[in-house]
Amino acid sequence: MTPHSSGSWRVLHVIATLDVGGGSEHLIHLVRGLGARGHSSTVVFGRPGPALERLREAGAGVHAVGTLRFAGPLQLARAFRFLPHDLVHLHGTRSGFFGALALRGRPDPIVYTGHAFSFNRRLPGLLRAVAVRAERFIVTTARRTVCLTEGDLATARRLGIPTQHFVVVPNGIPIERFEHAADRRAEFGLPAGTPCVGLLARLVEQKDPLAFVAMAARLAARRPDVRFIVAGDGPLRAAAEQAARAAGLGAAITFCGFRTDAAELLKTFDVAVFPSLWEGLPLAVLEAMAAGAAVVASDLPGHREILEDGVHGRITPPGDPAALAAAVEELLQDPARRARLVAAARERVRERFTVERMVERTVAVYRDAIARADAPGLRATT
Repeated sequence: MTPHSSGSWRVLHVIATLDVGGGSEHLIHLVRGLGARGHSSTVVFGRPGPALERLREAGAGVHAVGTLRFAGPLQLARAFRFLPHDLVHLHGTRSGFFGALALRGRPDPIVYTGHAFSFNRRLPGLLRAVAVRAERFIVTTARRTVCLTEGDLATARRLGIPTQHFVVVPNGIPIERFEHAADRRAEFGLPAGTPCVGLLARLVEQKDPLAFVAMAARLAARRPDVRFIVAGDGPLRAAAEQAARAAGLGAAITFCGFRTDAAELLKTFDVAVFPSLWEGLPLAVLEAMAAGAAVVASDLPGHREILEDGVHGRITPPGDPAALAAAVEELLQDPARRARLVAAARERVRERFTVERMVERTVAVYRDAIARADAPGLRATT
């Protein structure tokens, strides 16, 4: 398969939802970066969301197929037939599985990015076995599989998933956007210098917002001067608000819902807390590091590939509010140490996690996938 014009490709991206999340944010950065390099993008999506208009602004064509459920393979097969493309990039397990079914046996070069692979979730044994089989099917259909961390690569290999065509490409962020953001303390009625601890996340089981509230209750008992901000929305918001009321946090904690000013919120936080139970390579942690918030994160492979405990931030066990509270309090009480961690964290993001680096490495993956498609006698399932 050859590019449609000199040196450029038409990339067809498939994603299940354009709701707020790392997958859609990654896709926006990728589409913008590909466009700057002369490649065009069309995004085929299932459920619309806030990322839709941002993708249009980034220069992508967009095509809705409806929620990807049982008819997903047929919906996608129709889209693949009439949307011109040189390569298909599947984003996430749902679009990966349905897209692989729709493309099975076709010559299209396929790249798959697992983002947070389904086998990383906290699933009972039978469902985890199903998740592993689904991921195995996707990666044996794709020409190249992009994983975000070395930890994901190692886990896939340990689970018996073929990894010979895996490539590790970490997420990247537009660093300048976060470095030069403005503090929003005044909006929340907080005088300058008020210690502020925040959570920026979808309020879902994966992000464990209840652990953040439990941490806040412990810390507030010892540091009544600290204020807490929860930015984000989701099915656990009501439960988190109820837990905050039950803990007597009152005005010490603010739930501000979904926000579009992530950079400004992170600039407001002295400490950003990420108590997730599973992750790929979370953009919000990178954004917090770039914005100058000290980071306290749960002990997950993706977090450990971003930061080293005691060097770029603090790592605590998942599901342990007491450990979270102790780490946050330690950073609040030692501004000099906090400043050292922040400086080291910013430098690490500049070195390893820029959008430019992510896009260049993804373009190299595309080039390889297309070259393999053009090789005589090469089967789509290798």
